[in-house]
Amino acid sequence: MKKDIMIVILILSFASIGFLFENKSYAKMNIDDELKISLKNIKTSNVFGSAFVPVEPEVEESTLKAFDVLVKESGDFASFTFDIVNDGDFDVKINNINKIKPSCTSLALPENIEDEKKVCNHLDYLLIDTITNKEIKEFNVIKSHSRKNITLKVSYNNQEKLQDEVQITLFDMNFIFDK
Repeated sequence: MKKDIMIVILILSFASIGFLFENKSYAKMNIDDELKISLKNIKTSNVFGSAFVPVEPEVEESTLKAFDVLVKESGDFASFTFDIVNDGDFDVKINNINKIKPSCTSLALPENIEDEKKVCNHLDYLLIDTITNKEIKEFNVIKSHSRKNITLKVSYNNQEKLQDEVQITLFDMNFIFDK
């Protein structure tokens, strides 16, 4: 009987030790697997035609902060480059890109609602991998210990003339990353 009790105690002891090691390594895995990805180095890379950027955009961790672009003629555009930097030890995918539809405000006096509609209805608002020239979308992968240079292009493409400048307000764009 004592022998049976000793065997049960040994089995329980080994099971407890195994459980502790398993939970310790699980906790370590969760801590070590923290996402280390961010947006960095934003700058205006190109302005074409009568386009104007009154305030440069900024990045904050995984968010491209709101900014404005002014346009007046078809073909006007502004483009911005920034990096998505993955300092982590594993590949990360873009799970979602939250882009709120931009707003357009006529700067004409009195305000010209038709100009606002023309611009917002003919607005190109694209994220492009600067190296491959392919559109950045959900599920694109950012390799571990790498940097992906992105171009955000905002352009007005319509042959109809505008009465005056239209301000395009681009709201915060949030990138959501996942393993």
